[in-house]
Amino acid sequence: MQKLPVFLLCLLIGLLFVSGQSISGETQKEICVPLKMLLLKPPATVEARRPLVEFPHSKHLLLYSCKTCHHKWEGEEQISSCMASSCHNLTKSPEGARRKGRTWLDFSEEQVKYYRNAYHKQCIVCHKQINLRNIAALEEAKGEQKPELEPTGPTKCVKCHVK
Repeated sequence: MQKLPVFLLCLLIGLLFVSGQSISGETQKEICVPLKMLLLKPPATVEARRPLVEFPHSKHLLLYSCKTCHHKWEGEEQISSCMASSCHNLTKSPEGARRKGRTWLDFSEEQVKYYRNAYHKQCIVCHKQINLRNIAALEEAKGEQKPELEPTGPTKCVKCHVK
C-alpha cells in the first residue's frame, strides 16, 4: 500500500521535470512545487492565537489540481501565498463574518478575503464533503464488501492546531 503513493510522487516529479522542456528543446520558466510539510501561519502583523498548522502539501498535490486551492493561478508564474496574491489579504475579519442562521463556514466573498476564513472554508469544507461521500459510499454498500474510501483530513480545531 505504501508503494503506490511513493510511485505516484516519483511519477509526478518526473512529469514536472519533463514538462519543463518543450519539444523544440527550449526550456520554459521553472515553477517550484513544495513537496514537504508546509507551516501555515498568519501574516507577520498578526499574532497567532492557536498553534500553527502543519499542512501536508505533497498529499494534496497527488489528489487535486493546483487550481483547487490556488484559484487565481494561471499556471505560468510561480504561485504566491494566499495573502500575498491579494485574494485573502485581510488581517482582520470584516463585520458580520458569521451570519445568523448560517453555518460558521458560510462566508460572503468579502468575508473570505480574511485569510483565516479562507483557510477554514477551503480546508474544513473539503474535508467534510469527503466525509459525506464516504458515509454515502458505506451506506450504499451495506452488507456488501466495504468500499474503498477517499482519504480525508481533520475537521476539528485541535486536529489541525496541534499543541
